[in-house]
Amino acid sequence: MKQIDIVEEQLKEYGEVTRNWCLERYISRLGSIICKLKKKGYEFETEYRVSGNSKDYVYKVVTSPKIAPTSPKTAPERMKLPETDTLFQIKQPFNYH
Repeated sequence: MKQIDIVEEQLKEYGEVTRNWCLERYISRLGSIICKLKKKGYEFETEYRVSGNSKDYVYKVVTSPKIAPTSPKTAPERMKLPETDTLFQIKQPFNYH
């Protein structure tokens, strides 16, 4: 799974993502990911939180892109593979000698 997908799932589930949450998951380029998500149609509100000794940047979703549901006519067809008894079809047996 790509880092942008991890951040996007966090945003969909909780409506916000923090810099420290990303750093804990080895996602160090949150600013770049936010920029890409803005191009996809997201709008964010940013906040700087200070709690005791802890400081963090928070990105809250204000607007998320509208995703049109795919209909069976527009959805890509799945590639059908020929049914076989084995995982791989062997055309010629390999000769070891």
